[in-house]
Amino acid sequence: MCLSAAHRAAQSPLLPVYAGFAAIETKPSPRIIVVGSSFIGMEAASTLVKVASSLVVIGMEKVPFERVLGAQIGTAMQKLHEEKGVKFRMGAVVDEFIVNGVLPARRCQVYASDADGGCCDYL
Repeated sequence: MCLSAAHRAAQSPLLPVYAGFAAIETKPSPRIIVVGSSFIGMEAASTLVKVASSLVVIGMEKVPFERVLGAQIGTAMQKLHEEKGVKFRMGAVVDEFIVNGVLPARRCQVYASDADGGCCDYL
């Protein structure tokens, strides 16, 4: 499932699009991977960590918001999110993701440039 904080997700031939976060409630304690560590990705992470059993942010920079706000603010924001349970895989690029199954038993496998990005219920 492809989610968008802006209620508009890009069309993908691999993933169905849902305009909003309500679908997360269909699976208790989902495992979530957020791709992107700037404003939309971090907003999604801060909202979804409340319902996730695990939440991982994969980002290209060394710290979130690095290109926009700088490393010092990015480091502070990362620590704030880590205190709430968000895990980070920084300095990585998603190379591939594979979707297996249909809802509610769907699984997404994410492969990142630094290693296996992990398995999740929502991407």
